[in-house]
Amino acid sequence: MYTAEFCVINRDHPLSQLVDGYMIERIGFLYGCEDVNYWTRDKMWFNNDRILEVLMINDEMVGNLIYKTELSNEFQCHGIVNSLEVKSLYLFNADKNSGKGFGSLLFNRMMEISDKYQAKSIHVTVSEEVPDSLEFFRKKGFVSKAELPIRFKPNCKQYLLQFCK
Repeated sequence: MYTAEFCVINRDHPLSQLVDGYMIERIGFLYGCEDVNYWTRDKMWFNNDRILEVLMINDEMVGNLIYKTELSNEFQCHGIVNSLEVKSLYLFNADKNSGKGFGSLLFNRMMEISDKYQAKSIHVTVSEEVPDSLEFFRKKGFVSKAELPIRFKPNCKQYLLQFCK
């Protein structure tokens, strides 16, 4: 049996440096070396438009969820309005933590947050270079709304996925 809790992490939190390392390990390759600090750490720690929650299992960090604090209409042209934008949802040490239901705990937390914000839907963009993330979101009921270029990686695409409530 385990104890699960979510902890909001900001740049002053004692775990923030550890979270930085996991972020760079998990998604840094998507941004290229010169942009990784801006697009991951700086945007996370110095913008007030997003929240990072870490899933703690028995006092160990196992995953995170990053979401915008205001509903988005950015992808209105794809039929996505009043939607909670998830910037990131993934497990730390996926080899160790996959298959234990921790991803479902993150998903359920995301659903709670969308209810709190009264979102009509949830959306996320996922790179084709992270097939395990694409599979996870599709398994949870997200559908593809569009294929978009990745500004940091020419010849690479990302999928705009939406979960309608």
